[in-house]
Amino acid sequence: MCLDIHPKQQHLSLTGGADHNAIIFDRNTEKKISTLVGHTKEVTCCRFHTLQDLLITGSADSTLRLWTPTPPNEGDPPNHLSYKTSHIISRHKADVVQISLHASHEFIVSASRDFTWAFHSLETAKTLLQVVEPDQSPLTCAMLHPDGLILATGTDANLIRIWDLKSQKNMATFQGHKEAITDLRFSENGYYLATAALDNQLKLWDLRGPKNIHSLKLDVPVKKLEYDYSGKYLAAATGNEIRIFSGKHLEHLVTLDGHNGEVTDIKFGNDALFLASTSIDRTLRFWK
Repeated sequence: MCLDIHPKQQHLSLTGGADHNAIIFDRNTEKKISTLVGHTKEVTCCRFHTLQDLLITGSADSTLRLWTPTPPNEGDPPNHLSYKTSHIISRHKADVVQISLHASHEFIVSASRDFTWAFHSLETAKTLLQVVEPDQSPLTCAMLHPDGLILATGTDANLIRIWDLKSQKNMATFQGHKEAITDLRFSENGYYLATAALDNQLKLWDLRGPKNIHSLKLDVPVKKLEYDYSGKYLAAATGNEIRIFSGKHLEHLVTLDGHNGEVTDIKFGNDALFLASTSIDRTLRFWK
């Protein structure tokens, strides 16, 4: 399952799962308030748009979908939200594994196991560019830098690449992980990049070097990473647990234990007032 928290209405969360659907959940009422139906395979990534009522999902069916609100139907329960697919982006030829919203809020990047990442306009749903990884390795994750100028990608081939969006050139390659990259996250100030892989390693890179400044060997692989907005905390989904580290030194602060299956995604609420998590145990949990 994938997960996102509404940037303004923090009681709303968006999840996607193996049932091919995306769900909007209201934490205040503890009820589902919308089901987005359209994908034909697992929904692997999902996002609320930051500035407008627009949802973006990516799927193992190789497509991205843009969802816009529709008027409620007569007989819908109170607070029900309705969305329809406004555009389908079908540029990829394999699973879409991650999406990242550009700093301008006008574009989105998608990464796929078809060896490519692509840059799309949200207004027109047109693909503006598509780039093939040099070693033609399936992509596993991607994230745009907070300034919108560079992109980080991770692959099955253990490599992390930094791309210049304007020139589409590979500006740097980080080596050090021994197995497939599972996730990566820029800190909010853009100085650091946290990466995780199936080798159980959690690494922190200083982009001003660039150089690896911290490495931790864990007992299980990290599935997902997430910085809080301040960059003070880094959350890592590790097996059935969530471990919180200090953002700059990777000092272990606390472990959240409650899921009965592998944690699949994590998101901080504003000001790190809460953390949300999804799991293959089919639950959505909120931690304070």
